[in-house]
Amino acid sequence: MRSASTLPVILALLAVLLPSALLVDATAAPSLSRVVIGVDGGTESIRACCFDAESGKVIGQPCAVPYDTHHPVAGWAEQDPADWYQNLGQAVQGAVRSIPTDYPHEICALAMDTTCCSVVALDANDEPLRPSLLWMDQRSAPQTTEIMERCKGDPALSVNCGGEGPLSAEWMTPKALWIRQNEPAVWEAAATICEYQDYLNYKLTGVMCASSCNAASRWHWDGDQCIMTTGKHPGRPLSLYETLGIPELAEKLPQKCLALGIARRRTDVKSCEPSWSTSGCSYYTGRSRRLCWNDWSRMHISRSTLSHYRVFASTLRRVFETNHCPRHMGCLQRRTIAWY
Repeated sequence: MRSASTLPVILALLAVLLPSALLVDATAAPSLSRVVIGVDGGTESIRACCFDAESGKVIGQPCAVPYDTHHPVAGWAEQDPADWYQNLGQAVQGAVRSIPTDYPHEICALAMDTTCCSVVALDANDEPLRPSLLWMDQRSAPQTTEIMERCKGDPALSVNCGGEGPLSAEWMTPKALWIRQNEPAVWEAAATICEYQDYLNYKLTGVMCASSCNAASRWHWDGDQCIMTTGKHPGRPLSLYETLGIPELAEKLPQKCLALGIARRRTDVKSCEPSWSTSGCSYYTGRSRRLCWNDWSRMHISRSTLSHYRVFASTLRRVFETNHCPRHMGCLQRRTIAWY
């Protein structure tokens, strides 16, 4: 039992502490709304838009920054990879600047997708050796016929209608074979051959890594085996490369391959692009038309198209409501995966 002499002291302390506590509560900063930035790297431009992560409401205005496509020959289509990254920063900057000043918020995630099969050759310093062969570039059509004829029966071709074809000129293998046959100097100098999404993820994180879904659906890789970390070149179609005379392609393609929803690394986006206002994002593997989430979220994969911006916000809401993170979704043939 406390002595009566201590009561004045306790009362005095309460008289000091309680008003302070009430003052802190009364003057606390308003809660911040969580905002996700949706980015779509398309054929003609790269665009960004901000959304309330809970309601899906568009915040501010979208911002699109176009880039040039060059057609040096009929059926060819090329873009400068440097434009992708530079314009990405401008689009994000524009979208973030459009958020109303009376809307207290924090940027909690960046979701990004890109076109697929836009192939980039990088030198030993990770600089582009030539313009990208855009997805719609058809110069490698003769190589698709050569692959189907020379490699008939190879199990890697089973993804092409059970080995019967056709094989699209969009895909990685025919484009890589075209470079080998028509630009041998570029081929020899290329330390890395990757795609649009791999290049941007590398620029943002410093990690060169392929997506198992993209590799399985358009690179002829085994989607289950390519994510393994044991052995050399797991899941790669080595027999296909050998038959085509390009065994070194196994070394030139990204050596690391992660399944959907696995974290790449945490990075400060400010260090990658000074004009951006987001920071502390972690990037996760996906495929073309992919999403990148940060450490405040838990990855959840949805099978809805990313072509409409609102899918970013609706998917992100499910991200905040679950900690489910599937290891691998397998090989999807069409651009309908709501991820990355």
